Amino acid sequence: MGCGPGRILKLLQLHGQDAVGFDIDQVVVALCHERGIKNTFVESYDNIDRFSPVDTVLWLNRTLCTAGSLPRIESLLTSSRLCCSKEGVLIFDSVEVGPELANDGPGVLQTSVHFRYNKKVGEPFGRTCFSSNIAERVLQTSGWKVTDTIRDADVYTMVCKTA
Repeated sequence: MGCGPGRILKLLQLHGQDAVGFDIDQVVVALCHERGIKNTFVESYDNIDRFSPVDTVLWLNRTLCTAGSLPRIESLLTSSRLCCSKEGVLIFDSVEVGPELANDGPGVLQTSVHFRYNKKVGEPFGRTCFSSNIAERVLQTSGWKVTDTIRDADVYTMVCKTA
């Protein structure tokens, strides 16, 4: 989900995985095509069920944060669960938002960013990062069970299974 210029997608495909990527940004999907990455599409997050059923959903490099708000993130997590097989796995990451970073309520950070790859720059968009405590609550209400949390400095990654 939100494959960007396809770094992870390319690695998965090189290792023989049947991986599909999509992004709402036409610039980064065009870069995927230029780099020879297969199965990439310009597609809204609202259409993720188009690819179901899948075994694993990856929202990496804080891509889930690009949803723009916590209610939207919760909606995408629910949609991600619904497009997964019975033994579906979700892996996503975010920045751990402590009190010093929060600017939209406890544990929530709102920013604006854009993707840049080589000399190509995408359009700016909102990003909502959220603490691991908030993530656990949102995941539970979206039908996911956290099986592992990996921490590296201020970034956390959660591995989840369908509940």
